[in-house]
Amino acid sequence: GDSVLKILGSYASVQMAGIYAVNEQRKMNPNPVASLGQPRTLLPSDPVIAEALKTGHVASIEMEKNGAMPAVGALVAIPLIDVYQRIWGVIVVNEMPLFAFQENTMDFLAVLGGKIGDLVKQRADAHCDDNDTGKVFESRLRRITSEIGYLKTSAVAIATIVNAEE
Repeated sequence: GDSVLKILGSYASVQMAGIYAVNEQRKMNPNPVASLGQPRTLLPSDPVIAEALKTGHVASIEMEKNGAMPAVGALVAIPLIDVYQRIWGVIVVNEMPLFAFQENTMDFLAVLGGKIGDLVKQRADAHCDDNDTGKVFESRLRRITSEIGYLKTSAVAIATIVNAEE
């Protein structure tokens, strides 16, 4: 968790955030598993967090007409969602500068959230001793096609190595 938050600090200029575990019913634990800075107390009714948990997509506040951001609640909520649409956690961003609050940063956060969700699922599956290469290939292909759709990419090249046994 700390490494992920360091990446967000470096590449998305996030100054204050927390990572929160989410159960299978999409209920979030109010205590962060990792934090950057001193994250604010979560409000169960926070509309940004509720939207991210409901849709499985990155949610963010609406900026006011004068370009200012409200100082209360979450600015951005990034679901850590795997390719099978299970949300394993949410990164809640409480502070980031206005210049970083743009579409390409939100796209980066969405892709990162998906990749982390896949890694968490992989780790959970490893405890079940399930290393089926077919499942690994399927999950990677699902992630790629999901990102192509989300980012509205017009072209992509996909390569894989298949050994004789497979």
